[in-house]
Amino acid sequence: MSETIARKPLADHIVEIEVDPEWADDLPAAHDVLERHFGTPVYGSGLTPSDRPDELRAALLASCERLSGVVRTLTEVLRTDSVVVVPRTHLAGLDVEDRGVMLYSLALGLGYPTGTDPRHSQVVWPVTARARNGDYFATYSELDSEAAYHTDAQYYPDPERYFLLYAVRAARCGGGESLLRANAHILEFMGATAQGRRAMKVLQALDVPFRIPSVYTDSGKAEERVYTFAPILGEHNTLRWRKDTVEKGLAERPEYDHPALREAIGILETALREAPQEVRTTLGDDSLVLVDNHRAVHARTAFRDHGRHLLRIRFHDTRHVR
Repeated sequence: MSETIARKPLADHIVEIEVDPEWADDLPAAHDVLERHFGTPVYGSGLTPSDRPDELRAALLASCERLSGVVRTLTEVLRTDSVVVVPRTHLAGLDVEDRGVMLYSLALGLGYPTGTDPRHSQVVWPVTARARNGDYFATYSELDSEAAYHTDAQYYPDPERYFLLYAVRAARCGGGESLLRANAHILEFMGATAQGRRAMKVLQALDVPFRIPSVYTDSGKAEERVYTFAPILGEHNTLRWRKDTVEKGLAERPEYDHPALREAIGILETALREAPQEVRTTLGDDSLVLVDNHRAVHARTAFRDHGRHLLRIRFHDTRHVR
């Protein structure tokens, strides 16, 4: 694979690139490595984190030359950019389970994939509209309504550095558009005024109760209420944000509520709406977006087509202390 990477800038820190169209040819080798490692036949939806990820990564990259090239490309792009859009991954000729195998292998090449829920540790997570009724606290991946700007896994103590979203089938209704923006522009927007700078200090200083959505609790049931307590603005200007997890947390743990916090949240929400350099894109079938979850926020418009089907994988980077 050429060492020259053709980047198409979509905004500052957000780029579109092409990948090797033949990397899916590494599927048999990836299957072989994974099956020898796990000691069982593998399929995408059944993959869980490895207890020896460094060993498995080395074996995959040694056996899968084209996969290794895609990993090198994405690693290089992520040194400077926060979001990478791949309009065509060339996985469409595979069945969904095998696409999951290749995406798992890609994520492992880039870092440490994590299990989405604590009960099954499923790494390749289906994003489809399937929310339940009642007090069940649904996450955005279970809903068809608008998903306002947020970061992934903000309700966990140690949110993953990266996540990827792959479109098996895009919504056919015209909805489900992705919105992307680098944190740098949000914080520059806030830092341009004295009021915004004060808000940033508040968001750095005060712990907030982030309510964990029901599907990600130990029981997966509505009655379990669990929180992560952390500042919205962390070290190195890392954002931890999702409005509904914060609102539910503050409603249920009002001792953490504070007028200065509410004012700061309002200023943050203005910045999320009005900061420059927003990218709006619809992930078409067989496309992928890879996001640095510590340096960018994302959102999604509402959709009506419940045939929309995405796959998501979250993963820590290779510098993560395990």
